[in-house]
Amino acid sequence: MRTLMAWLLGLAGLAAVGYGTFRPWHDGRAATELPIADLFSGIHPDPSALLASMAVPLLLGGLIALIGLLLSATALRAGAAVLLLAVLAWLFQYGGIDGLQVGYWNTAFGTLLVLVSAAVKP
Repeated sequence: MRTLMAWLLGLAGLAAVGYGTFRPWHDGRAATELPIADLFSGIHPDPSALLASMAVPLLLGGLIALIGLLLSATALRAGAAVLLLAVLAWLFQYGGIDGLQVGYWNTAFGTLLVLVSAAVKP
């Protein structure tokens, strides 16, 4: 039963992360338009290409978490940690929760579901 619960939570969390990645995070810009450099240097108004955007760590973390689910491995925890670090680092660079839009909150909630899934999994 715990395995089924972990699967359901993990898949729901990954779906929320994937959905939130393409929804607006800040000023109508989705994670696919936010440069990954914003994690280290603060938020800039310049748009980014997809392969240099926040979508890369989010999708990489989601892929690792999905592989962890499929293999019932502890890589699920690593994938969840990558997701959480990317989302939280962006929030700290942003400087607060005022003005965050639905995409950020979808991604944050999905990340929490993936973490709960990692905790439920034996």
